[in-house]
Amino acid sequence: MQKLDFLRNKLKRSSIVVIGIGIITLLAVAFLLIKSNQSKQSTMALPLAVAFQGDYKIDDGEWHPIIEGEHISALQGDVTLRGMFQLMSPDRSETIGGLSNGTPIALYFNHIGATIHVPGQEPHVCDIENPEFDDSVCGKIWAEYYYTGTETDTIEIVLKNNHNFGNENAVDDFLDSMYIYGGEGGVVFKEAIKYEGDFERTLGIVAMVISFVILGVSLFSSLMRIPKNEIMWMIGFMMLFGGGYFILESPHISLWNDHYRFNTIASELCMMLYMLSMTVFVVECLSKKAKNIGYVLTGVSWVILAIIMGISFFGSIEIYDTNLAWSVSQSLITLILLGCVIYSLIHAEKYNRILLILSIFIIAAFHVDFAATAIGWWQGGLISNIVFILMFFIIIFMILLVIPKNFRAAMREKEMRAEFENNRVAIMRSQIQPHFIYNTLGTIEHFCSEKPQMAAKLVHDFSLYLRGNFSELDNYAPIRLSKEIAHVKHYVNIEKVRFPDMTFIFDIQSEDFLLPALTIQPLVENAVKHGLMGLESGGTVIISTYETKSDYCICVEDDGIGFDSTAVQDEKKHVGIRNIRIRLEIMCKGRLDVCGVPGKGTKALITIPKKEGNEK
Repeated sequence: MQKLDFLRNKLKRSSIVVIGIGIITLLAVAFLLIKSNQSKQSTMALPLAVAFQGDYKIDDGEWHPIIEGEHISALQGDVTLRGMFQLMSPDRSETIGGLSNGTPIALYFNHIGATIHVPGQEPHVCDIENPEFDDSVCGKIWAEYYYTGTETDTIEIVLKNNHNFGNENAVDDFLDSMYIYGGEGGVVFKEAIKYEGDFERTLGIVAMVISFVILGVSLFSSLMRIPKNEIMWMIGFMMLFGGGYFILESPHISLWNDHYRFNTIASELCMMLYMLSMTVFVVECLSKKAKNIGYVLTGVSWVILAIIMGISFFGSIEIYDTNLAWSVSQSLITLILLGCVIYSLIHAEKYNRILLILSIFIIAAFHVDFAATAIGWWQGGLISNIVFILMFFIIIFMILLVIPKNFRAAMREKEMRAEFENNRVAIMRSQIQPHFIYNTLGTIEHFCSEKPQMAAKLVHDFSLYLRGNFSELDNYAPIRLSKEIAHVKHYVNIEKVRFPDMTFIFDIQSEDFLLPALTIQPLVENAVKHGLMGLESGGTVIISTYETKSDYCICVEDDGIGFDSTAVQDEKKHVGIRNIRIRLEIMCKGRLDVCGVPGKGTKALITIPKKEGNEK
């Protein structure tokens, strides 16, 4: 039977893996088909490319030849291009000839402006980011320019960069993105290139759709009080903002949405909020000690983001110009966070260890992209994009595992809560045994005449015991172990008077955690009633606490008559034990295991996950 259950569970896990791989494969095939289809559409109407051939200089420096594929920095000063426009084949492999007067050209500006000087004519300004112009915007756009020179004119183009970080490759983008603006209103050009980057846009849209699914699951899990839900929330927000960034940073987004300023602001905010969500995500995966540092880093990130948004929205600085300050601050924050992650990896649970390793990749990708952007190797978060795509597929697979698991856990918890409420009266009776009250009152009556001081002490312990039972019975919040142990000692003091030959030992090695009220005392009472009282005399009950790497443990062990734990037990007859199990499961995801050996005793072991047992 056990072997069949094992095979059945293994088959279930295998089927989930197969389904997950199948969905990922279908998504990948869908992306490829879309990309292939759009590529075929573009190939049917490729626009003629334009190249600018000649020399360049930076500020008042020396002239250098423009070599295709060679990087020209956009951050070292104004770049002046000198030469001629040349008509090229669509794949830029052949030169067709110079441009004639009146030829429409599509020019691409990546947060950069240009002034075109044609001999004998007034300069043509294409500097939409110049603050002197009322229509100044900050963004990546395509602009139409009608060439007014001849095929042999040598012209100069002055590229002016109003930014100091983030668009290192703006000159390269300008030189590599020139086309004939063919068709009425450039319709041939627009339709030919607007689908470039369609994979990124599609991935971004799918990521946002999945983010809504994750956030919906997170909301459901929060309502059902399912643990580790903060991580799911942050994964959802990371997917949401990451997907938005993919859409807004996809090539030629300006041909889909001509609100250039909005595109830039939304893209920057998505990037910053993605990193903020990533910071919170990593912090939630950290160990308890490292998490305190993580909370400080999260607060600092919030403050920096609020300052940046305030300056951008109410000041004169564009949000794009805050990139350098934000990137430097995030670099420092994530470096400290990386140290916390490494520390936590040593002490992490298996579940958190996987997430922490994923966090290392995300943090490392940010630092590589930051350095590459500063040096000029690439821009736009190339490595972060790759990591995001990998994370995208990993999260899809995680959803296939987490959603069914959360649903089953939620249904189980709902059933347990309903049972807990329906059995309230039986539970109250199980917590306060009438025979114990009668026996204690009888003992007090006996001592009143013979040992009044002992009677007074017994009344004191008994009153505290009753107060603890009645005050904590309806308490849905966990209490500190020290408070529960104090309640147990009041009970033990009473039993030691009634049974002076019984021994009670407290071995408290760990006490800085929470647990449901009235959890240990019923187990000690069971040890006395069903264990020691079956002996001719004496007996010992040991109440001990300790902790492992992942759990807090409470053990109540006696050397009484014991029982056969291999025999089938009817839990309906053990309302007190079932009550403890239900409250442990509901309030702190803990568990109670009871085992016994006839003639040797009984051991009850409570285990509480540290994440649930730590003080909130």
